[in-house]
Amino acid sequence: MAHTPVYRTLLRALHAARREHLSGARADAPGAGAGACWSRRRFLGTAALAAPALALGDPSGPGGPQSARGYKVHRVAVVGGGLSGLNAAHRLLKAGVNVHLYEAAERLGGRILSRADAVGTGLVTEFGGEFINSAHTDMLDLAREFGLKVYNRAESPASSRYPNTAFFFGGARRDPAELARLLGPLAAQIAADAALVNEDPHRHLAVFDQLSVTAYLDRHRDLIPQPWVRSLVETSIRTEFGSEPEHASALQLLYTLPRVDGDNVEVLGESNEAYCIQGGNSRIIAALGNILGSRVHTGQQLVSVRSVPGEPVRLGFSNGRSVSADQAIITIPFTILRSIKIDAALPERFRRAMAELDLGRNEKILAGFSRRVWQGPEGFVGEAWTDLGFSEVWDASQHQPERQDGALTFFLGAREVTVPVSSDGGTTQGRAFVERLETRLPGLRSTATDRYACTAWTKNPLALGAYTNYRPGQITTFGDLRWSEPENLSTGREVRFDNLVFAGEHLSEAYFGYMNGAAQTGRLAAQSVLRYAAVADGTYDP
Repeated sequence: MAHTPVYRTLLRALHAARREHLSGARADAPGAGAGACWSRRRFLGTAALAAPALALGDPSGPGGPQSARGYKVHRVAVVGGGLSGLNAAHRLLKAGVNVHLYEAAERLGGRILSRADAVGTGLVTEFGGEFINSAHTDMLDLAREFGLKVYNRAESPASSRYPNTAFFFGGARRDPAELARLLGPLAAQIAADAALVNEDPHRHLAVFDQLSVTAYLDRHRDLIPQPWVRSLVETSIRTEFGSEPEHASALQLLYTLPRVDGDNVEVLGESNEAYCIQGGNSRIIAALGNILGSRVHTGQQLVSVRSVPGEPVRLGFSNGRSVSADQAIITIPFTILRSIKIDAALPERFRRAMAELDLGRNEKILAGFSRRVWQGPEGFVGEAWTDLGFSEVWDASQHQPERQDGALTFFLGAREVTVPVSSDGGTTQGRAFVERLETRLPGLRSTATDRYACTAWTKNPLALGAYTNYRPGQITTFGDLRWSEPENLSTGREVRFDNLVFAGEHLSEAYFGYMNGAAQTGRLAAQSVLRYAAVADGTYDP
């Protein structure tokens, strides 16, 4: 649910603002030059420099395959039936490994959940992870592997006639050009500060990490000409990270925004949420589950883990079941993992991360409509940002362009989630949101079908939140506890301790908060298991 489609619109507005305000910048000025550009992956790699050294899994170093004590891997247990665990098990099975997967719920998919008919007969809507970035190769590869059709949102038939995005703030519809002009001074400051962090992370990274987004915006209040401009920036934090600005590291504001190269802007790792799976993302989950078949065991809630060097991992479940495996991949979010008894030699800082890193708070209310009246000159084709009590609203039915009816997703972040949304299936709040949006889009109310649905991830006992958020100080404290995609075996970083491997979107350096982070860490975890098995078997060839 984090990294929503409308976030890229703020990036585009900041692009325009920076072009206007920095077109005359010197090549050596703060915020200028190619050195001011980096991706999320590079950023968190930089953040790791400021964190205390911690030896994670390394195929040739301490804590690496030597700790396998020379036994051959016979069985691997994967705990967690979300995308990360499913992808790990799938890849191990393809490699001929005896792998079994254990999931606490009775369904697979974790925080991916597509539903048909929830707000309209035949309409497929996403209750969890929704959009796929054009750079999310693991997700796109899975779609190709299973022959699933990917819909390009930019090809929506109405895109050539109407605006893709709208801004409803301060009692009016705001023009994107106005937004770019008013954001310009703040955008320039963000670019300059991002460049300082990039150029000298040892000096600047911890300083900005200790700041909250609120403190950062307070520091630069003279650069924010109107209250609604600040409101929009704060809304971006609520939607991206499910956090109030005062509880989010200022680095999350700096690194998610584009960098400036002279009078041009380059965005590396841009969140463009360009695609969605036709028929729903749960089709990927179903395909993976079908392949694994009887190797999937649902209704198995993990309660204990015991890992002693030289011995099999022992897993205990709430129903009394006990499982032994030569290696275990655990893909449970920290919010749940912290309640499990883990008897293993985990570093103290990793245990701190488990105890302190939380998931953000985001929820959706979905509403059905007989016609897509939001598609018009005063409306939007893709999405809108608002201060109407819901941070964002987007067309949840774009991947079904052949239909006249449609659905909207009202997206809530952080404090907006404190309002109960599940007591009546979202109907009361959904009706209220339709009424508020009617003030900007006349005719919306008359086309509403009065069919609503809502999510409840913050109350789900197997999630307790949406996706990863970093509070002030946490990026520099825990920034190196992530899987790093290896350019070669000497540069990659694993999250494993002896025969325990940890994975999930929360442990992806480049894609935390994305479905791709789950798929990627599952793939990397499987590769790690195979590497360690090969070392133990004497067949490893780096």
